[in-house]
Formats: sequence, structure tokens, C-alpha cells
Amino acid sequence: MDSNGDVWAWGAGNLGQLGNGSTNASNNLPVRVRVPNGVKFTSISVGLWHNLAIGTDGHTYAWGYNVYGQLGNDSFDNALEPQKVKTPGNVKFVSVSAGGTSSLAIGDDGNAYAWGFNNSGQLGDGTITNRNTPTPVNTSAKFASISMGGRHALAIGTDGKMYAWGDNSYGELGNGTPGTSQRTPIAIENAPKFNTVKAGGTDRWGGSSYDFSLGIGKDGTTYAWGYNGAGQLGIGSTDDKSVPTPVNPPLKFSAMSPGAYHALALTNDGDAYGWGQNSSIIPTFESAGNIGDGSRVDRHSPVAVQKPDNVSPDFKFVSISAGWSSSAAIGNDGNAYAWGTNTSGQLGDGTNTLRLQPVRVAKPKIAVTSVSFDGINAGTITHDPATDLFHVNAPQHTSPGKIQVRVEWTVNGQAQTAAVLDYEYMASYSVSFDMAGAPVTPPAQQHVMDGQKASWPTDDLKWDGHWFGGWELNGNAYDFTQPVTNNITLKARWDSYTFTISPVKGPSTGGAHVTVTPPAFDATLTQVSAGWYHSLGLGRDGKVYAWGRNDAGQLGDGTTSNRTSPVAVHMPGGMKFTQVVAGPNDSFALAANGFLYAWGWNSKGQLGNGNTVDQSTPVIVPVPEGSTKYTKIIPGREHTFAVTDTGVLYAWGGNDQGQLGIGTVYNSPTPVKVELPSGVTGFTQISAGNAHTVAISSTGQAYSWGSNGYGQLGSTAVTVGGRSLLPVAVTAPSGVSGFKQVVASNDWSLGISSSGRIYTWGCNSANQLGNGNGANQSAPVAPTLPTGLSFDQVNVVGDSAVALANSGAAWAWGDNQYGQLGNGNQSNQSRPVSINPPSGVTYAKVTVGKQHSLAIDTTGKAWAWGDNQYGQLGNSAGGSAGNLSLTAVVMTQPKLVITKVQFDGTAGTALTANSNGTWGVDTPAHVEGPVTVTISWSLASAPQTDYKINSYTYFTAFTLPKAGTAPLQLLTGKTLLLVSALAAGCCGGYQNARRKQSRRKPEHSSKNGVARIG
Repeated sequence: MDSNGDVWAWGAGNLGQLGNGSTNASNNLPVRVRVPNGVKFTSISVGLWHNLAIGTDGHTYAWGYNVYGQLGNDSFDNALEPQKVKTPGNVKFVSVSAGGTSSLAIGDDGNAYAWGFNNSGQLGDGTITNRNTPTPVNTSAKFASISMGGRHALAIGTDGKMYAWGDNSYGELGNGTPGTSQRTPIAIENAPKFNTVKAGGTDRWGGSSYDFSLGIGKDGTTYAWGYNGAGQLGIGSTDDKSVPTPVNPPLKFSAMSPGAYHALALTNDGDAYGWGQNSSIIPTFESAGNIGDGSRVDRHSPVAVQKPDNVSPDFKFVSISAGWSSSAAIGNDGNAYAWGTNTSGQLGDGTNTLRLQPVRVAKPKIAVTSVSFDGINAGTITHDPATDLFHVNAPQHTSPGKIQVRVEWTVNGQAQTAAVLDYEYMASYSVSFDMAGAPVTPPAQQHVMDGQKASWPTDDLKWDGHWFGGWELNGNAYDFTQPVTNNITLKARWDSYTFTISPVKGPSTGGAHVTVTPPAFDATLTQVSAGWYHSLGLGRDGKVYAWGRNDAGQLGDGTTSNRTSPVAVHMPGGMKFTQVVAGPNDSFALAANGFLYAWGWNSKGQLGNGNTVDQSTPVIVPVPEGSTKYTKIIPGREHTFAVTDTGVLYAWGGNDQGQLGIGTVYNSPTPVKVELPSGVTGFTQISAGNAHTVAISSTGQAYSWGSNGYGQLGSTAVTVGGRSLLPVAVTAPSGVSGFKQVVASNDWSLGISSSGRIYTWGCNSANQLGNGNGANQSAPVAPTLPTGLSFDQVNVVGDSAVALANSGAAWAWGDNQYGQLGNGNQSNQSRPVSINPPSGVTYAKVTVGKQHSLAIDTTGKAWAWGDNQYGQLGNSAGGSAGNLSLTAVVMTQPKLVITKVQFDGTAGTALTANSNGTWGVDTPAHVEGPVTVTISWSLASAPQTDYKINSYTYFTAFTLPKAGTAPLQLLTGKTLLLVSALAAGCCGGYQNARRKQSRRKPEHSSKNGVARIG
């Protein structure tokens, strides 16, 4: 399947197994499977000559060879394109497996069903009668996973046991008694506990089968048993085994795939290995190289599959599949690769050449020949080879509204059914910029489609003596994350600032105490985001601020020191930002130009910069090839998601539970593309939790993937305690057609339906589901909220939830041991309780961290409550264990700190901050006359441009005509007070006298060696 949900096939098609409506014997380029109109496949299983798939309409489909009834459509006729399987009653299949000439499925009732060839009892119904419709497997066991081999079947029950049935000629059932087939499932009591089991082998030749089995144990060990004539067990020999035997060497595999005579496996690091048949299966038949190690030598132990030529150094395999005499895989670059036999074009590379190492599967040659908008031809069509996208310019239309676009296209030169797509002509609005009288050229006017967002101008605006305070609309700070719905003019806010000193005169001997009064700054926040123990804020000026815990550098100020008030994140100069998001111990900010910056904790590569080193200052996250910028960022506990301008979802970081949604469990320190479910063109909203992820598709359907230890996936497709490596649909509550927001937290999830109602599911140990009891829920349930409330916004971190109703009222529930719910106490709340803001305050935005909460009210003021051990409330207090606030406190403005005051280049002494916000400094000695005072300062810990004051004057202190002459600067106390008036009165006369003397001719004498001027 491609990213659009379309299904492609290549290779032998003489029996209809390609599903494209033809019986071409060889197709060496991909052809499109004729999936029924309106249906997308969510999973596909490829058998020897037939295929099975599950559709988004709930039906199971099959196509290809059907001589034994393996298509399950009540006939024995081959099918050249997908046909519905006749499922029994109201049962819907949630998992399917196509074997040699038999098929197996799990129903939504937990029972197993089988059909097709049954000569060895592989259908498990107690007979050896072939079946052309699904028949219940004869057992009371319920199954979590299944696998059909050549003539035997394996399954893992919901009780955790392995079950097996069918042929056992070589011990492939794993019960230690080879030769005795089983017509009904038996539990293999002495086998290891398995996470997954897979049945391999084939009934391709004659009346015998050569089946074998693979399994990955819960201890991480890979086991194999059954036929081993070609070394396909990977145990270092060709001896058959009737009980599970560890593969040698004991590599840790996360996935494996048994073929007919060989096997493939994938490690957590994305390396592929193969073993078994690697030479010609039949001497007269050109087949070999299916292990992909560059040779034709059979391998009795795992050997590494070679990487494809011309791939990046960080290339990894993300999935593998072993066939009869060839193999295939998908790389983390999104391409498919294949190797081995190619007589029927089964490698899909456009040739019939055998390949001993992976080669890239050729993409179908798609061409768009005509595009028309509501019957108006769009004209010239261009193709971009770099992105493989076709471009047209939409013609003018009479009025806004939805129309249909008809696309004529071909695949490999063959015309396809025209695609009819929806398109909406939208109103366009202007966004203009008013400089508010500043002598600065305004940014260019923007034209924004209805409901889209304006961009923060990248111009670095400067006006001497003024601080740029961001953009305002109708006197309020403008949030660039809001949609534009009419023509607007944004006005620049300029705050003039001055530093003043008092007094402005002092003696040349220095030591005078001067008071410096700095300006007041308004760093109003338009966004706040709470992490576990730190907080982020986006200022109206487009700058990023942080406060709280900083042990991993999550504040981004270049230190690991905690901060109790906002400090400026060390961003590139002049950069403006539109979004900030705090992860647990990491931080992210999206710049106006689409660059994404990350800093803080990086244990699993969650910063996306290619390593696992913590970062105390922001680093840029590389944009994947084919995209130019990011548009949205979503961090989880140790994994992160982001959306690019092409609408593609990427993920990176920890992946031990499959939470990245890429089909494997290996971590990735750089962005990798998330696999979309069939029929889904993209996700409109995503949320990352502890080890799982939830998202909303473009159709409003909620999906989830990753760990399901407590039912947090909310899907019947995954058993509680299991996991899903790819997105599965969340089971929507009765009456809910879709969701408009979903949120993932520790081990639970929350969603808001399209009607504004809240639902929760997963772990409930801290009453975080809000339904009044502590029981876990594997399907969405509704918290106990007052009737009539409707919600658009909810925030969840840890085991606490805060939701903002459309009325402006805030509600909270769950963990409250630190007062983070804001209801004035520290008791957990099993049902939602109202948050009471300070008198006269209405919250516009609320966000909850692990132990504290943040809010912005309708006037733009920021508030905080809960734990303040690390200063995460940002009110200049806290910073010690046990410090918390049960009521909302106002977050303080970023601190202005004067770091040095220089008088004509010489620093003053005793620089001290006063309690009223002023600063005191003692002057250094200096010759008489005016000097420039230079003030060095920082705002929010960020150094600022020095400020200069040209109004301080030094005067000369003189000696009074008094016995025992005492210099003026040495007089103190009452004596100084008595003479100060005299000094002031004499000063003007003294200066005049000096000017007169300077015009008289000097007289010189050398009496006593002293020059006298007079």
C-alpha cells in the first residue's frame, strides 16, 4: 500500500493473484489492485497464490487462485480482482492470514475461522474436508494472533498459550511428536511464552509439505522448529526440530517472516538478517539470492542482508517479508526493496533479472493527462520529479464554494478510471501591517485563505529607543495560531524605554551613590505550555521564555540551573516564533519561517537531531527530503511527532512499543514517515503519550498505536496488554460519528466528540478517566460532567486533566496531590470539578503539566498553580521541595538585570538591586566635566544592547579655607551638611574665576621650587 492507501502488486499474475483484472503471467512493474470503490484496505496477507485483505467497510476480501476454496466466496473459481469473503453471520474479521492454499482469520468475537485446502487438518475443524466458506476452528480458545503456513497453523491465545494444528510431518507444531497431524488446535504446554509466532513452508510440490515455524519469546529469544532441510531454522545445522529451539547466534529480533524455504528477521536497530535456502530450489529453474547477502550459498545461521546501493548512511529496514523464492522489505526512506528470483518480475524493478541483494522496487509510472475544475480545464500540467507530484493552476471561479475536480490519469501507459475529487474555492483575506508611526518599512501584505493562518513576518523590526512588543489586533496581542476569517490590519506595538540616573552630578573623587531607574517591560504571553516540571511561554514579541526545572537543559538558556521566573531561550538572533510546546523534560519551538528547534532531554533521540545527547540550547531539527518546513509539533514522553508543509506526519525518538507508528520497534533519532492507515490521506490532529499515540484522520476517525497495556488504544483490534506497531481505529462510542480532538497521556487517552462531549479510556489508577470509579477501560467512556456542557479544548499530562468549556468555565479531574487541578485542595478527583479562577478572571487557555497548571486569561495575563518545587509556576518564588500553591498566582514578568554601569568606560562599584526595582551604584573617580554613562543589562537572562546616558557631570572637590584644611570629600555627617550649601554657592563662582584666570598671562616663579600661576 502507498501513502494514499492504494494497493499495488507485481510478479506472476496468471491466476489473478495481482488483483488487477488480468491474467498476465509476468508483471515486472507494479500494477494497481482493483480495490472496490470507496474501500481502502487496512491490512493485507499474501499467500502462495492468493491474497486476503480487510477493508475499511468491515468486509474481508480475497482474490487469486481458488481451486480449493481458499478465497472463501462459496465457489472454486479464481478471482481476478478482490471479492468479498462470505463471513459467517454478523462476524467481522479483524485479522487474516493467507497460507499455501488455505486461509485463516480471527473474528471480532475472538474465535478463529478457516477455509480452503484441508488435507492435513490445517483448517482445525476436526475434518480433512476442504471448505470454500469460513468454518469455525473447533476449539473453545480465543485467539489474539494467528498464522497459516503451508499445511499447518499457529496461534497465540488470549490466555498467552501457543496453539497449533495441521500437518506435523517434521515437528512443525512444536509438541515434540513429529509425524502426527492434528485436526483441531492443541495447546503446546511446554513451549516458551511467545509474543508472536509465524508459520512458514509450502505445499507447492506434490503431496508433501515442508513446513516450519518461528516465534519470538517474551524473553526476546527467537525460536524455530519443524523442517530444516535448507537450514531455514537458523540453528546452525540442517537437523529438523520438533520443539522450539533457539536460533543461533541468539540475536534480538523484533519481527520475523518465514518463507517457503528461508526466513528473514528484523532487529530493533533496523538491520535485516536471513537464513535458509539461498541457492536454486530446482536445478532447471533460475532461482537464488532470496537471503540477500550477495551470494547463492544456503545459510544455516542468520547472516546480514546487504543494504541497498545508494542509500543514506542511516538507512534502516522497517519491515520484511519472505516469499517462496524471493524477499521484500520497506526502508525508512519510504521505498520498497526486493531481491531473489525474478523470472516473473516479482522484484518489481522493471526487469526479470535475478538479484542477490536488495534493489529498489520501481514506482508505477503514473501520468496525469487532464485536470478540470467544475468542467473548466486547468490547462498545462507539470510534473516535479523530485517529489513525484503533478501541479496545475486552479482556474478562476465565479464564487467561493465546493466543486468537483476530474483527474484523467494513466498507470504504465494504461488509462485508469478518472478520479473525482472535492475542491473548495475559498474566500481570500488580506493581512496588513501598520507600523504605528515607527520609521520602519512595514512587512509585505499577506493574502490568507479563509480559516487559514497568517504568518509572523520574518522582518527583524528595530527602532532606536523602542522595544518591539509584537503585533496587536484591536489593542490585544495577536496569536498567529488563530484562523483568519476577515480582512485585518495588525498594528505594531512599540514601547519606548529609557534608563535614568539620579543625581546627575557628582565629585571628581568618586564615591557618590547614584540610583539607576530601568524601564518597565511588558512581556505578555500569548501561549503557555507545561512540561513535567518546567514551563514555556511565547511572548507577544515572538520570543520564547522558559522557567522551572533545568537539569536536562530544557529551559534552553545554556545552563542547567533552575529558574523561578521566565528567562529567554537562547534562540538565533532576530528569529520569531509561532508555537511553543513543552515535552516532559524537553522543549520545542516552531519559528515563523517553519524551522523547528528542540532542546532538553534526548535519551531516545526525541529531539530529532540525530543523536541522544541532551541539549541546553536549541538545535534545529532537519526537515525530511521533499518538505521545506514544519507546521506542527507534538512531543510525547520519549517520542515526538511533527507535520510538514506537505501534510506528511513524521516521528522520531523512542519506539519500544511501536509508538512511532512505522511498523517496527526500533528507535529513530531522526524523522521517519508514519505509516497511514488505508484510506487515510493524513492526520488533522495528533497527540503523543507515554508509549502510545492517538490521532484524528481527515475523515474524523480516531486512530491509535503503540502500547495497549491498559486499553489506552481504545480499539477492539488490539488486545489489552498487547501493542500495535501501526495505526488502528479507535472504537467510537455509540452515537459518535467522529472526534475533533484526541489526547494521549501516561497510559490513558481522551477525546472530544464532534458534538463537544468528552470521552476517556485506558488506565484509571488515579481516577483520571473521570467516570467515578478506578476501573480501567478499554473502550471510550464519558466522564461525569454536568449536562449541557460542550468542549473544544482539553489538556492532559500525567494523570490529570483540565478542560475548558465553551462557556469559559474550566473543569478538572484525576491526580491532584500537588493541587494541580486548581480547586483549592490536594485530593484526587474521580469526577470533574470546577476550577474557580480569581475574582473577575476568565481563562482563555488552560494547560496542565505533571504537577502544575498554567493559564492565560482573556486580558492576556498568565496564571499558575500547583507544585512549585523547581520554580515552574514562574512567580519568582518556590524552588524548594514542598513548595506549592493551591490557588492561582500571577506569573512575574521577565527580570531586568543591570550587570554593569560604566562612567566614561570605568565601571562603578557596589552595584546593587533595590527592592523597588531600581539599582544603586557608586561612581568611580574621574576628572571634572560631563561623561557618558553606559548601562550594560539583560532581560530574561538575555544580554541586551548597552544603553548610554550623556547627562552625568563630574565636578572638582576643593579645600575650604580653614585651619587644618580638610578636603570636602572627606567631610562627613553634620560637618558635611554645614558646608554643603557653601560648596554649592561657591561652585559657580569658582568656575567663572577659572575662566578669567585662563585669559590672564601667567606669571612664573621658582621660589622654593614651586611654580605659581596668578
